[in-house]
Amino acid sequence: MTKLSAGAAISLALGLLAVFLAGTGPQPAQASHLCGGTGSPKGPFDLRTYEAGDWRNAYSRAFTLAGRNQLLPGVSGFALPKLETGNRAAGSSQLTNPYIPPVILKAIAWIESSWTQADWTVAYGSVGPVLVSHDCGYGLMQVTTGMQNTTGVPTLAQAMIGGHYGFNIARGARILAEKWNAAPEFRPIVGNRDPTIIENWYYAVWGYNGFSFKNHPLNLNFPIPRPVYKCNGTQPRSNYPYQELVFGCVMNPPVVASQALWSPVEVHLPSLTNPALSLSSWSACSGSGNCAAMDLATPNPWHKDPTTTSVTASQLLGSPKIGTSATSIELSATHGGASLLVPLTIKNPGSGVLSWRLSRSDSWLRLSRRQGVSLGADLGTFNTTVNIRGVATSIPAGTHNATIKVESLYPLKTTTINVTFRVFELPEGTLLADSSSTYVMRGGYKRLIPNRTTLEAQGFSASDIISVPDSLPPTIPTGDPLLNARADGNLLKGTGSAVYVMQDGLKRHVTSPAVMAACEYGW
Repeated sequence: MTKLSAGAAISLALGLLAVFLAGTGPQPAQASHLCGGTGSPKGPFDLRTYEAGDWRNAYSRAFTLAGRNQLLPGVSGFALPKLETGNRAAGSSQLTNPYIPPVILKAIAWIESSWTQADWTVAYGSVGPVLVSHDCGYGLMQVTTGMQNTTGVPTLAQAMIGGHYGFNIARGARILAEKWNAAPEFRPIVGNRDPTIIENWYYAVWGYNGFSFKNHPLNLNFPIPRPVYKCNGTQPRSNYPYQELVFGCVMNPPVVASQALWSPVEVHLPSLTNPALSLSSWSACSGSGNCAAMDLATPNPWHKDPTTTSVTASQLLGSPKIGTSATSIELSATHGGASLLVPLTIKNPGSGVLSWRLSRSDSWLRLSRRQGVSLGADLGTFNTTVNIRGVATSIPAGTHNATIKVESLYPLKTTTINVTFRVFELPEGTLLADSSSTYVMRGGYKRLIPNRTTLEAQGFSASDIISVPDSLPPTIPTGDPLLNARADGNLLKGTGSAVYVMQDGLKRHVTSPAVMAACEYGW
């Protein structure tokens, strides 16, 4: 199934594709004009990712594991923090084990991206650009927090969020948990902050998209009264605040290819007449941080997520390994020039998705990509090749050493490639030879010396030849070869007054000036 048929199946059936696409998250990001507003003045990162072939099961299981803090519990920045609990008086003093109802994560991801990690042009089971919104949100959870692009080069964490669906989901879940923990100091609470109750996440879900008046249920942009959001493409998203979109999908899971993505779970949303949602309560919270008036009671009845799973993170994510086509690279160039491109292939001899980042130790080392993914054999084997080049515009002649590091957070490992860069100073008249040819530098060009006879005829000495790597001559502009001293008719001066003429590859002695004149040779 293509992405279009999966992500828009219900709306196509209803003839409402335009409405659906306008309201189910980002489409291919042709423009990123709002990235500066989210802290990315350099625009979006160029990140590659993998779109799961079995996306329905892979992503559903990842959401469930993430909600239970079982997806990446040992990876700093991607594990869920302890959650604050208790009434407002408890403040931040009471903590409970991390848990987010997985169905909430599933619904958020549907609203954010329609369960899409890669750009809409990337087929399921393939590698391609990550899905990026116009304000630089990335992947399934449309992560913007921590994804600021100020240098053009992603950090390792940013590379993982863009490159691996598991890390994208885990970071999105962590962001939601941080929104939960913003209360009661900076946010209102629901009930006694029991995280196992779906309704208690009302304000945290609101905050995932921004705890601002744009998502206030009494915002005049939203019609009142309004029916529950059906999550099927028949209602404009612009008629609902963010949290009602999410909880509407919790109650009415999207149907793709005639199958719901999850089982529906009942949710009781607060009444729009509840004083906690009054504009005066909002003003006190947003203006002075006095959010107590917005506190909500847990509804009765309340609801929990019955989702269970028997799949472990290692079963879902596999066991990727870092492999490279080389452990060392040799480059060469003339001073002021650049080396040839040398390919370095990043492989995954393990299983699952290997999301990686490249770093360099020196600025003269240029890498065509800084991030990518490589797939294990269980996913069809996909390797990524990066071109390596040395640029000698700001370093002196000599031998320079550097390293390239291949890093990943899954596995938590770094592989180092050693790079040697030989920079040559080749002034006018320099003789140089690779494994097959000899040249002389003239006017900034290398000119081929066709044979030893020509070398000697030019007055050169073989002892002056500099041996260079085969990779150096192709980086130097090529001039006309020197005239071949062995060509028929060429005159060669021997020792003393001896003169020879080349004929059929042999030198023939010109015995006297008279013979030279008779043959119309000239000095």
